[in-house]
Amino acid sequence: MFPVDHAITRITQTRQAGIDKGERTEMGSKWTVHYGLYRVHAYYSTAHGLQTGITSQDLDTLWQALTNIFDHDRSATRGEMAIQGLYIFSHDNAFGCARATTLFDRIKVTPLI
Repeated sequence: MFPVDHAITRITQTRQAGIDKGERTEMGSKWTVHYGLYRVHAYYSTAHGLQTGITSQDLDTLWQALTNIFDHDRSATRGEMAIQGLYIFSHDNAFGCARATTLFDRIKVTPLI
């Protein structure tokens, strides 16, 4: 997809010079991308978590926050964003059972359009 430029009109002046002149509107532009897919990798180190006191409840709260990250943060500049998937790899020891790159390579992403 390609970014699209839109002209926008703001009703409220934001610059003192415009207010002093009696201007009522202000022109601007906004760029949008109709569809974009971001892939993000995040890492949690159990070994470091044990040193800092992170609990499984803390991790559950983090996963829930990541799943709902855009539901309560709407913005005209971002449009409508949504998480399409959250993949969590768990290991039976603090240092892991497989390399992160090996695990991430197992996830295949296909755009919806």
